[in-house]
Amino acid sequence: MPRILLRTSGPFASFLRSASQRESNATPTPYTWPCPMPFPEAFAADGRDFWKKRLINLSVARLSYEHLGRPPVCPGAVRLGVPLNRKQWQLVQNLQHLVFGSVFSFTFQPEDYGRIGHKIEGQAQTLEALGRAAASVCRSFDGYLPRSVTVAGPSTSGPSPVECVGTLPGKPDIAAMPITADRVKLPASPAFCAAPFMDFDTAEFFNRPLEFARNPDPASERPPFVKILANKQEKLLLLRALARSGRLVPLDRVPPERAAWGAGLFAVAKDSLRDRLVLDARPANQLESFPGHWVYSLASAACVGGIVLRPKEVLIMCGTDLQDCFYQFKASTQRTVRNHLACELSVQDAAFIFDRPAASFGYPTAAVHCGLSSLAMGDSSACEFAQCSHLGVLLQARAVCVGELLVQAAPPPRGLLSVGLVIDDLIIMQKLLASQLSAPDGPPRQTDASLRLDAALAGYDAAHLRYSEKKTFRDRLQAVRGGTAQTILRLSPELKGELASFVCLGHLAVVDLRAQPLDSIIATDASSGWQAAVSAPVSSEVVAEFQRHSVQRGAWSKLLPPPAAWLKEHNLLEAESELPGDMVFTAHPVAVAAARVPEFEVRWRREHKRRMHINVAELEAYLHEESRLAGRVRSGRPLFGLDSQVCIGALAKGRSASPILNRKLRASLAPLLCSRLFPHYLYFPTDLNPADDPTRARAVREPSMLKPSWWTALEDGDTAPFDEFLRGVGEFEDAPRSFQQDDLFSLGGVRPAVLKSNRERGLSAAPARVPRRRLPSGSLVPVCFEPCKSGPFSGAAAHPQAWTSVLERFPVRQFVCKRTCSLDLSRPGALHLYGGADSVARALLRFGAPWVLTFDPQRDPREDLAQSGLQQQLQLLILAGAFLVVGGSPPGSTFSRAVRPPVRSRAQPLGLCDISPFLRAKVLADNARAKWILHLRGLCRQLGIAYWFSQPDTSFFWLVPGWENESFPASSQTFRADLCQFGCLWRKRTRVALNSALAGARLLCQAKVRHLRLIGRSSAERLPWTSVAQTVPAGFADAVALAACASARWTSARALDPSACAKLGCSCRVGEAKNPGPRRRSARPCGDLESRPLQSQSSLFLGDSAWNSFVYWVSCRLSVDPVSVFVACPILAAMALRAYGNHLFSSGGSKHTFRYTLVGAQRALLVLMGSLGPAWELLTRWEAVEPTIHRTPVPEPLLMAMVSVGWLRGFRRWCGCALLAFYGTARIGEVLACQRKHLVLPEDLFKHCSSIFLRLDSSKTSMRGRPRVQHVRVDDPQALALIRLAFSGLEPGEKLFPLSHAAFRTRWDRCLAALGLGQGVNLTPGGLRGGGAVACYHKGTPIADIQWRLRLKNMATLEHYLQEVSALTALSEASNDAKSNIQHAVQVFPFLVASG
Repeated sequence: MPRILLRTSGPFASFLRSASQRESNATPTPYTWPCPMPFPEAFAADGRDFWKKRLINLSVARLSYEHLGRPPVCPGAVRLGVPLNRKQWQLVQNLQHLVFGSVFSFTFQPEDYGRIGHKIEGQAQTLEALGRAAASVCRSFDGYLPRSVTVAGPSTSGPSPVECVGTLPGKPDIAAMPITADRVKLPASPAFCAAPFMDFDTAEFFNRPLEFARNPDPASERPPFVKILANKQEKLLLLRALARSGRLVPLDRVPPERAAWGAGLFAVAKDSLRDRLVLDARPANQLESFPGHWVYSLASAACVGGIVLRPKEVLIMCGTDLQDCFYQFKASTQRTVRNHLACELSVQDAAFIFDRPAASFGYPTAAVHCGLSSLAMGDSSACEFAQCSHLGVLLQARAVCVGELLVQAAPPPRGLLSVGLVIDDLIIMQKLLASQLSAPDGPPRQTDASLRLDAALAGYDAAHLRYSEKKTFRDRLQAVRGGTAQTILRLSPELKGELASFVCLGHLAVVDLRAQPLDSIIATDASSGWQAAVSAPVSSEVVAEFQRHSVQRGAWSKLLPPPAAWLKEHNLLEAESELPGDMVFTAHPVAVAAARVPEFEVRWRREHKRRMHINVAELEAYLHEESRLAGRVRSGRPLFGLDSQVCIGALAKGRSASPILNRKLRASLAPLLCSRLFPHYLYFPTDLNPADDPTRARAVREPSMLKPSWWTALEDGDTAPFDEFLRGVGEFEDAPRSFQQDDLFSLGGVRPAVLKSNRERGLSAAPARVPRRRLPSGSLVPVCFEPCKSGPFSGAAAHPQAWTSVLERFPVRQFVCKRTCSLDLSRPGALHLYGGADSVARALLRFGAPWVLTFDPQRDPREDLAQSGLQQQLQLLILAGAFLVVGGSPPGSTFSRAVRPPVRSRAQPLGLCDISPFLRAKVLADNARAKWILHLRGLCRQLGIAYWFSQPDTSFFWLVPGWENESFPASSQTFRADLCQFGCLWRKRTRVALNSALAGARLLCQAKVRHLRLIGRSSAERLPWTSVAQTVPAGFADAVALAACASARWTSARALDPSACAKLGCSCRVGEAKNPGPRRRSARPCGDLESRPLQSQSSLFLGDSAWNSFVYWVSCRLSVDPVSVFVACPILAAMALRAYGNHLFSSGGSKHTFRYTLVGAQRALLVLMGSLGPAWELLTRWEAVEPTIHRTPVPEPLLMAMVSVGWLRGFRRWCGCALLAFYGTARIGEVLACQRKHLVLPEDLFKHCSSIFLRLDSSKTSMRGRPRVQHVRVDDPQALALIRLAFSGLEPGEKLFPLSHAAFRTRWDRCLAALGLGQGVNLTPGGLRGGGAVACYHKGTPIADIQWRLRLKNMATLEHYLQEVSALTALSEASNDAKSNIQHAVQVFPFLVASG
């Protein structure tokens, strides 16, 4: 390997060649890194036995190369022959321990590669063939070939990593192979019934997949192409073998919509003698979207890295493997239909396959379908089913207990036993002392892991699952489990260097399980000028527990933009804005305790040598401390706290999207790997990070929290109080919900009796609600409610006279009650604080509250609840029993985390010390309000009154002393919801403290979408977005009000009753409707939607006529049916239409005809949609050659003159229509189709109005994304007066213009002739709309208003009216007599109204 690397080109090869040059008279360096290669003798000519030393030399050279920043030349102080100092020899010993340890495989057999063995063998053969060919070429051209060639690609982004230099003959080595029936070994018939071992939802989907799948749309969806990859003989032999083993059955019926969505089959190599059969179920997979849950319980190699072995402890392993796991499943009838094969068998083939008479399959010409009756590899949910049922078998056999499962991205089990399951592979690991191992010459010792394995094997036998005896092992200290053309590529030097880095460092990707947690917590931070690190002594037992709850998932990160970086430097950046997308790290309660309880001291503090980005400074501070720790600790698991989400995401993921952060991470590999450090990370918010103080020239803060009792118990080795604390905190909901250990209780469909509530065991009168795991975390289970006539104060204990006289003193405007009922203050009602008559108050009325007393300071200053007298009055009313529900959303701007500069912090929720007097007054006012709300909550709890108080989820309101039980994210006394779940564009997570049925419920957003951020102002509402978001959505209000009313017994929870779903009046019973009979539905036109086109009949006629002409033209030139050819090949239709367009152009046809031909073609053959690009491009050329000629707009003076002539001639309704079309910018055809009932005059509105409106029931643009019903408006006062005179006396059903369109044109021409304008002026009624738009433009009307008046969707259409025709003048060619006539007629226009 060293020779290969030295012969290549690239920066690392150049560095390695210079590092291999010996230095004479060199002395050891005083630092640890970079380090010279430790074994110069390994590169001697006769050093064949020094392969281990060569490997260490290459590893050290590569780490030095990365640490130095990838220079092309190695410094002389670290070249070969330079002696190592004591620290450097120590790290070399660490490297040797990591690389070789106690187990190192020297040779590998094909079976060691498992399922990829066939591919590896094929690649090895290919490389051998290339090697032989290269050797032959080198012998022929000895001395003439360069050692390397640098390939510069044509890409502008840099050199290409590879260059294609040739191809190899033959087929490529791909995994999918044709099926050979003899190589597919099928076990005995499937006997494993999986449903009893699954949870309810998974079992339902396993047994009835067709009910969960969507039906494909035959018009728009086509299944992927699949087939049985075998010749006919092998296919029949394979199908017969499947049928004889009980895995293939004939199907009586396949749903017609799924007949074309069958599955194929192909084979992949399993070993030298057997192939594995794979079901190509891509068609059926596309129709399903079942969310995976149990696949998140898969174990992985990273899970084992969290296991810590104490001194003198060893890890033993037991395991086994299910044999042909998927083949052992018995499939239901629906799953067999779902996995039907994409082949139709003849009756003779079916008789051969199923060993049945041909007559049993029906008619001789019938097609027989068949389906797999077992689970198959290729089913998208096969792994989900196998993992779920396998876990169920192990759980019922007591081979695994809750809390012992190794799960990816989760802390390992705390106990001695750890169980990992990956589909069909089971491994059981146990930690025990080395002295407990059986002596080699003594009797074998039965370990707990071996007992668990015996229980698992017994469970397999009971469930009829077969396992492999050969792959079963016990009490082992070591366990080993097993493009389309072949293109020859020349690798670039850069890519060779990357591959060389894997060769040199890949063997260092190991975990030392004996590395112990350190007895300290370290925090680092950086500001704009300083970096610092602090540490606190903490018991190693506590650190070990905290590491189990450290950051498990990384995140893509990049450098913050300059504005955000400035905010981060000054502690003003919101946590949600640090990482791209919606990813955000939130402080775990364990991290909060780790930052506030210990007493930290400064480890070091240094000033920046130069100005750098805040993220780079924070990462550099951490890496500096990590490097210092690596020089002091030979092996360990340190626990770090950082407040930079960018750094935590990059460190946990191992890489970043920022090149400069990646360079820093690469340079830190040397001290990290060679010190055997395995760090863990906790996210500290900036206001809790103790390392922030030294970077700002402040003393390290004192502990802000007393040491909890569970912390002391952890120091003594007792984890029970800590577990109780975590259960009280609940699931950390900011981490993604995937799999929890308690989910194992749902397997088998029955919950253990010890976990059942009184309702589930039948000890409660209320019926039990069965939990459904598949509902999203925090989702609400709907409950039906019915009215309840009595409440807790309806008996003799209630004294209405105690509160009625006090309530009557409040103004009536503060009470909200039903309009149909009078205000009855003798019944207890609800108190709604700070909300007024908002959606919550109205919802309380809907769900049974007799009345609601509201307070809104914005409505009246006397309703300000900051007045102590008003507070005492309300407290007395609560004590007297006047309210059964109390709630509200108290304001408090200073509690918001968005306040800048900040006035509160997590450590000081009651207010910072160094704020201005003005802000101090606001903080004290909000504190007093929060204290009073806390007092009201205590009263409600004492009296059994339903209460609810809501605030934003991240508000400092919940950190005020007294709200400790509600401050945790998973508190059972709060309801948390994202308002986007109720139809809002913003998320705005809200927390509600309450004691109703909603307590403990969650309705959080799980979608990966970007919400509207409440920043800036709303252009529609003309308010800040934060003010807009203060409106409570109706769904949220209904949920809170419904739960509160149920607690007040205004409604009561019960099982679903269909009669309760009816909308009843106050005194109606079921069957007694207020308005008898069902609601009448509007008459639906007969026929289907295909008979309801979006185009007008004239457009349809023109399109069909043009299409028929084109088909006739093509048929004369083809000998086959052109339509069938166009359906099979749409691009051929495009070329034919293009030729037809050229024919029309050359023969004098119209562009209008060609456009309708294209539209008619797309309407006649839907497959042509999107394929007629060449034909439309030809139409664009035609439009460039013959530009469209627009109608000349009618000038406003000419219209006034024509109206004057027509009015005096008695054409009043004609004049009114012309005025409506011109000043309303409407199409003249739209106006002529309207009746009097469509016209809204000022007198029709019963109030003074300076406009006239004309409703258009149908318009040209009503089917083009515009409103179906539109209107026009006329604001000109003179035109308005004339229109009122023309149409005010008409009946509603009379048309505005009673004659035909031709009659309107005749009067138009007569008026033009009367003014002296003959045929030389091309003015038509179609120019009225354009003339009105130009007139508006000349008057200075904004462009947006003109677009609105014209009812145009796109601004481009408006350009035709303004850019092209605004400067046209229709009267330039008129005679002088005509111009004089127009001037005189215009002068008459203002006096037409007086004529009556």
